[in-house]
Amino acid sequence: MNSVLIFFDFETFFVGGALRHTSQFRLLQQFFPNAEIHFTSSDSRVVELALNSPELRSLELKQYKEVPYDEYDCVVFLSERETEIANHIVSKYYKLFSRKIDTIMFSISSFSYAEDVKVFFPVLLELVGMKFDQDIRLDCHKNKVHLSKEEIDWANTYLAEKGVKKDDMLVIINDSSALDGKVIKEGEFINLIKLILEKQDTKILIYDVKNVGKRSHFKEYLNEEMLDRILFVAETSLREDISLMAGNNVKAIIGPCTGMMHCASGIYNVSKDKKAPLILVYKGNFEDMGSAYGTNYWWGKNDLVDCVLKMKGVGELIHLSDIEDQDNIIDYEFLYEKDIHLNQKLDDTKLITATDLMDKVTPSLLIEVEHY
Repeated sequence: MNSVLIFFDFETFFVGGALRHTSQFRLLQQFFPNAEIHFTSSDSRVVELALNSPELRSLELKQYKEVPYDEYDCVVFLSERETEIANHIVSKYYKLFSRKIDTIMFSISSFSYAEDVKVFFPVLLELVGMKFDQDIRLDCHKNKVHLSKEEIDWANTYLAEKGVKKDDMLVIINDSSALDGKVIKEGEFINLIKLILEKQDTKILIYDVKNVGKRSHFKEYLNEEMLDRILFVAETSLREDISLMAGNNVKAIIGPCTGMMHCASGIYNVSKDKKAPLILVYKGNFEDMGSAYGTNYWWGKNDLVDCVLKMKGVGELIHLSDIEDQDNIIDYEFLYEKDIHLNQKLDDTKLITATDLMDKVTPSLLIEVEHY
């Protein structure tokens, strides 16, 4: 194989899921070591996540009808619409008793998290099997986001123009998720903001992705001095939002177990010249969402992340790395007692206090707390 295309075509978009799918570049590179890997997606946000990936020879935004399938030796599909795509290929390239295309076509759509995916193309069993090879699996569990120097420079310029001074310590807080069950309730979120702003040279960045006017909302809970130290970012692209997490002033990134936090770890899994900030992820209580939301699956194989857990009814903290049977980690009860508030939980772990938040810059940590 000289040229292999992976075509990503899903109607359902989750940042974390799409970022995980980009690990397929590394799988394909292992499986086709002598081939150039090309990537095309029908979703511009997926293309944004994959920008600058060194495994890719090309990266394009196209709908399935625009893809020149006959230009590749092999096409690997990761799609919700395999049958629809197959019908298109037949109508475009095949005539009675003849064909005009010799491209080999496979499916790895079973890698997806979408429900009821109907696979049409032959499943590339060898590639699916490689997912469970230990070394490759470890690498695929490391989210990777490749930012250019220009993107990081843009982030620093943007922050400076918004009033972030050279010596300011910036805490980025992700306060939303596609699934409400991942996010702490608002009262505890306000407590967290107040706790961070107790340190006078600290500022906070909060994304206002839908430009709903979050500053006006927080006026009910925070005084003007606090509000003036919060930067509400709106009207930026996904790629720009990710770039801001690589700014020189960023000392901590906090949020639920969701896509932007995986992007944060992806930045610093790649960066070699920059010390990682504290990446503090709370898991929340979403046992009903299934094993796909287990701590080990999303974070346990990531060298950057040190998962700190507290079992229900057990006083001391437990590190994920100290648990031998990590493959069955979903069976463990990693829940805090319900009568402890989030800010008390964070204080208990010695991770966030008014005096030491900004000193805790490495390693990154995941705390499992219960949403209530």
